[in-house]
Amino acid sequence: MSSAKKIVAITTGDHDGIGLEVSIKALRKIGPQRSTHFILCRSAESQKKQPFTGRSLGSQFSVHQYHNIEDAIESTHRQSSDLSEVILSSSPARWVEEVALLSLQKKISAICTGPLSKQEITNAGMADIGHTDILRRITGGKTALMGFFGKFFRVVLATGHIPLKNVEQTLTPEYFDEAIKIALNSRSLLPGPLSKKPVGVLGLNPHAGDHGLIGGFESSFLRDFLSSAAQGSELIGPLIPDVAFHPSNWSKYSYYMALYHDQGLIPFKMKHGFSSGVHVTLGLPIVRTSVDHGTAKDLFGLNKADSGSMTDALLWACRLAEKNKRGI
Repeated sequence: MSSAKKIVAITTGDHDGIGLEVSIKALRKIGPQRSTHFILCRSAESQKKQPFTGRSLGSQFSVHQYHNIEDAIESTHRQSSDLSEVILSSSPARWVEEVALLSLQKKISAICTGPLSKQEITNAGMADIGHTDILRRITGGKTALMGFFGKFFRVVLATGHIPLKNVEQTLTPEYFDEAIKIALNSRSLLPGPLSKKPVGVLGLNPHAGDHGLIGGFESSFLRDFLSSAAQGSELIGPLIPDVAFHPSNWSKYSYYMALYHDQGLIPFKMKHGFSSGVHVTLGLPIVRTSVDHGTAKDLFGLNKADSGSMTDALLWACRLAEKNKRGI
């Protein structure tokens, strides 16, 4: 990779979703970024079915078009364009695999992903549930966590897309210890004082178990684990889930660690909506950011999609690509 340029690859997801629309709108909004080359991966199908193309970026960007991601990367060493538009006929799920491999090879500085449906992943012949599983498989990472960075607060999910009945058995001491380490280490990604604040760990049960009256996970495992952890002073919990997200608590923590998917994402999305907030995968040897919403296929082609989350995701990708360049 050229030392002078960071390469941020954007995968726009399902060809009949809003990924391409929000990507183009977000790029228009942020404009060219210093020492950064964007590679916009889009489907040949989406090119036929909606008007958004690299040319939609107007005079802000100098755009070249390719049909191969590696060709687009190679061109950054020869040309002064700000953006390469790559038209691909393969499944969008396969683009994620390819850019992850290229990131491991240090040919790409950061990945920013648009929404990709689980059906699209299945249709590509993959057993993965979502982006995080694809990236974990490709990079060989043992544990990767979903992180969500918002204007008001940040959330890390200790577990991802698993049934509620499996959450407690998944949170073994070994797994939970690794998840805690990832959350604590990832504070370095946050700006200023936030990077020094403790992680607030939610309880699993209502009222954080209420001293064993409503489930024993907190009293039998979680309290002792948090107090005995090597970084115990940097962990606070178990927090009572139904009051933890009160606005008076937002500034206390670097992250909230939610023990299951909806426990963290319901309050995060209720506050940040789809106009802000970014998904960052934590614990991987590569940089990946994403929107915090789905494909919204009912909005496809209507030019009504809100690009706020993609704008945040692109800005975070550029910021983390710079950190990655220096050694994240």
